[in-house]
Amino acid sequence: MELPDTQKCTGPCGKDLPLELFGKMKGGKFGRRARCPKCRYRSEKDPKRYEKLRAKNPGGYQRVLAKNRQYQKNNQDKVSPARQRRNWLKRYGLTLDQYDEMLARQNGRCAICLRFPEATNKMHVDHCHVTGKIRGILCRSCNWALGQFREDRYSLSRAIEYLSRG
Repeated sequence: MELPDTQKCTGPCGKDLPLELFGKMKGGKFGRRARCPKCRYRSEKDPKRYEKLRAKNPGGYQRVLAKNRQYQKNNQDKVSPARQRRNWLKRYGLTLDQYDEMLARQNGRCAICLRFPEATNKMHVDHCHVTGKIRGILCRSCNWALGQFREDRYSLSRAIEYLSRG
């Protein structure tokens, strides 16, 4: 099947536009979206868009959220570790084996305070926000503290000096 050069936008403009302007989409006609970028942007910015969706299906979104929350609550042992592994892989390219190896090198403790976590899923992968390099595994408190100091070494050293006064 030969692809046409143009496609008619199904949005408000209804113009015949070059096919390349339409975003790619697997299920779409000719493998492209039906609306041009301008029409898509206009409809996504429409403040009444969500009102229309809610009117079609009142309480539908809330029902789905409630159902998802209930499933997560009932299956925490399955959901949390699986979600965490997906996040590690997606964010840092870190597999579960690599994570376990890092934690073993740290003797199962936080790299900063050296405390054991309450639960393994409470540990956080710490990384440099500039280079993306993984530094180690921290407990929730230490990870939060580094974030509050915006990973600024000078602020941290001033905080250490401040604590030394005591």
